[in-house]
Amino acid sequence: VVPYGIDAAAWIGDESQRAAARTEFGIRDSDVVVGVASRLIEGKGHEFLIAGLDRARQELPFLVALVAGDGPLRPELETRVRAASLEAAIRFLGYVGPDRIGAFMQACDLLAFLTLPSLGEGFGLAALEASAAGRAVLATDVGALPEIVENGSTGVLVAPGDVDRLAAELVRLGRDPDLRGRLGSAAQARARSRFSVAHMVDQTLAVYEEARSRHA
Repeated sequence: VVPYGIDAAAWIGDESQRAAARTEFGIRDSDVVVGVASRLIEGKGHEFLIAGLDRARQELPFLVALVAGDGPLRPELETRVRAASLEAAIRFLGYVGPDRIGAFMQACDLLAFLTLPSLGEGFGLAALEASAAGRAVLATDVGALPEIVENGSTGVLVAPGDVDRLAAELVRLGRDPDLRGRLGSAAQARARSRFSVAHMVDQTLAVYEEARSRHA
């Protein structure tokens, strides 16, 4: 298997960029922000996040979520948010273009990718980009996400639909900036080594060389 490769260096930011991004997205200094970057469609786990965040905020009221992306599920999700009285805690940004998604990830404190088994999603590129940005990733143990997120080392994996566990991990990550920092740094280092474009090219050439040598 040849891992997907990205230009990991392009996702690295500094504190001044982070501060500017948080101002741009209207984030208060006291907020701990869970970012979500995906289309608003069935199977992406937005309902799961709403339920988990609702429960986690009973312990950490400064925990909020920014949702980047748009799609047909948005009206239903906004209704769920209003029904749970979470309008101040979950904000829908709509489509965030490729020129701003890096800033969005820098503004967040952690990124959540809570794909459900029903979606049958592929690689999970956005989770890799969040790792390259140096952000801890909270993800479901679904599809290729466990290939990107090493549970307990570069992020945290939870079972899809387990609201209690999701809420507990949101609380643990939300109250511990040192933990988020350690996970994010490890995620970034792994993205730059295992998932770099250079590594992908080297591994692809090795496959070609193996195939050539077998038929020489």
